[in-house]
Amino acid sequence: MRNKKSIITITIVTFSLAVLSLILTSTSHAHKETDLTGVKACTDHDHDHDHELELNPASNTDSSKSDDDHDESHGEELVILTDQEKANIGLKTAIAGADTIHTTVKAYGELKLNRDKVVYISTPIAGIVSRINANLGDEITVNSPLATLESRELAELRAEYLAASTTAQIAEKTFTRENELWQNQLNSQTDIFASEEELAHARIYEQLTAQKLLAVGYSMTELDKLKQNNMFLADYELKSPINGTLLEKNCNIGELISEGNSPSFVIADLKTLWADVYLPAGLSGKIDIDQEITISPEAQEQSIRAKIFYISPVVNNETQTIFARTLVNNEAGKYRANDFITAEIVVDEQRKPVVIAKDAVQTMADGKYVFVLRHDGFEMIQVTVGLSGADTVEITSGLSVGDEYVTQGAFALKSRILTATLDSHAGHGH
Repeated sequence: MRNKKSIITITIVTFSLAVLSLILTSTSHAHKETDLTGVKACTDHDHDHDHELELNPASNTDSSKSDDDHDESHGEELVILTDQEKANIGLKTAIAGADTIHTTVKAYGELKLNRDKVVYISTPIAGIVSRINANLGDEITVNSPLATLESRELAELRAEYLAASTTAQIAEKTFTRENELWQNQLNSQTDIFASEEELAHARIYEQLTAQKLLAVGYSMTELDKLKQNNMFLADYELKSPINGTLLEKNCNIGELISEGNSPSFVIADLKTLWADVYLPAGLSGKIDIDQEITISPEAQEQSIRAKIFYISPVVNNETQTIFARTLVNNEAGKYRANDFITAEIVVDEQRKPVVIAKDAVQTMADGKYVFVLRHDGFEMIQVTVGLSGADTVEITSGLSVGDEYVTQGAFALKSRILTATLDSHAGHGH
């Protein structure tokens, strides 16, 4: 009986343990499924989140890249214009090709009087000014009287000349009479020798007094008139030896002027002027006589082409410069002495394979560009520039010989592209 109870008890315990083990196993499995489900959900959520994080930077990068490409890839822009639009901006084109680049330097200088055409008129004798016939700025013709002097010294010279001339005439008549008497054997040889000697002395003295008058400005014609008309002995006229403009007048009526005083008048022929251009001494080997330079006087829109006819052989010790001198035609009277000038001088010449007009090159933030004709439009091509001249520039890359490019109106085309770029950025909310 006891054994039977023991068996029953063991059986109940075993069953209970089995049931408990089953319950524990089910509960553990359920918890395990719940945990796995949560990890999966969490994993799926994290995966989706990571995917979004990968897409957004990519999207931003692509957008940024698109903007950069839009900013930098100017060469892909094509500007198409109607014929009327081309006319409105004055669009012109040219063909790229070989040409010579002239390297120039800019220098400064001034216009000066042509000193070869300036005269300083002074009196060679003392006298009192009795009349003035010209004023500052007057156009003077050659031999026109500028002023009249009353001169005692001149009166003495004229009287001396007239006396010498009269003496010579008398001596000549005496010699002629003595010679006739000698031919008729009515006088001695001594008489004719004496008259011949007197004639020689009289002629020498006449020539001496004539030279004194010639030295003060008389001409042979005036000497002849003096002998014929016996004009008023004291009047002396200051005359101009050239045609020109009266620049200075340094005498007044009633003033005593004499030899050695400052010039009474200064007259200059202003039809030509000198242009002196000052250059660094180091350029002396790059300029030459007969070389043409371009001169631009201040307050004048039109420049002048002139040739160098003189180069200073001495360097200015203070400024370390030399000067080159040209002759400027001033027939029209547009230029004035002492005006400042700007000059351009060619110091080097090189021939290059691809040369275009300098105005055709447009500068952008990332480089230099030229508009080239492509089918129906104009494409902005990035170029590399080389040697630059006054009006032209060498292109070392970007253009080829034969390319048709915009020489006038390029800035207007550039403005269109920049405006389109700004509008595009505004549309993206930038």
